[in-house]
Amino acid sequence: MSFKFNFQVDEDENNNNNENNEESKLDISEFDSSSKMDELPSKYIELRTNLSSLLSNVETEIVTFSSNNKLKKLVKPFKGNQDNNNNNNNNNNNNNNNNNNNNNNNNNNNNNNNNNNRNNDNKNNVNSNDNHNNKDYEKLLDKTDLIPGVYEGGFKLWECSIDIINYLFDEKINLSGKKVLEIGCGHGLPGIYCLLNGSIVTFQDYNEEVIYNLTQPNVLINGGDINRAKYISGDWKFVDQLLNNEKFDIILTSDTLYNVGSFKKLYNLISNHLESNGKCYLASKTYYFGVGGGIRKFEELLKILNRLSIKTVRDIKDGLSNVREVVEITNK
Repeated sequence: MSFKFNFQVDEDENNNNNENNEESKLDISEFDSSSKMDELPSKYIELRTNLSSLLSNVETEIVTFSSNNKLKKLVKPFKGNQDNNNNNNNNNNNNNNNNNNNNNNNNNNNNNNNNNNRNNDNKNNVNSNDNHNNKDYEKLLDKTDLIPGVYEGGFKLWECSIDIINYLFDEKINLSGKKVLEIGCGHGLPGIYCLLNGSIVTFQDYNEEVIYNLTQPNVLINGGDINRAKYISGDWKFVDQLLNNEKFDIILTSDTLYNVGSFKKLYNLISNHLESNGKCYLASKTYYFGVGGGIRKFEELLKILNRLSIKTVRDIKDGLSNVREVVEITNK
């Protein structure tokens, strides 16, 4: 008697495992250095239900693109009544605690224990209260463009985000019905442009407060369809995990190549979530002098790992900054 066994092997899974094994043998430590700060965990950010009514008197300005196309953006980050809401919640909690001293003491002990646990779990991270109350990010804008691991420059409108929109418009890239991921969105103007042209957009930024106080308000003041937009905050490593197997037709990212040590996380996020026939449009300075980043350096990593193709589709030499490029990244 003989038996015949048929085993169906998932070739894609085997190929991915082989590629990961090969990558583990390569020396890419330069592109994957550990941050000195704890990496912010990733999570989806809900749109505040009362945000539209709070934006009636905010100060906005117009940003002009190719062929006199225009988008609106906030002049400065929106705060609204977030502080008042938190204060009201704190007052209500205090009143409830004062009703019973014994329960209050027990609750305080429990709260202290919970706070200690949270501090251990989220050491050095910016928690929700810090995001909205204790951190004055407007003051940071006057002092620095970014603080690695704390504030990644999301409140600043970078030139390269405008470059991406100009390219999408000039080349008449089809956006209708496309799933789009904007990495490091900040103001979110490239993603908003896609949203207004029929895309389903996921906006991602390192800082939760950037999503709350800048990206979401900008979506609303431009008339974006809130039902076709999602928002994620956190470090790219955890964003990659949170997205699981989700794929995107188009991935956009601008001015995200200033830190060579984060290149591998960005590479993983793009390669793991770009549709097989999808395209990533990345806009960046050719070189970020003084920090070692830029497109040429990112090309080195792509050449080593050999899973993605990259080509320059636009050079920008307008004298406003170092030479900038828009590159198109696809799967090999």
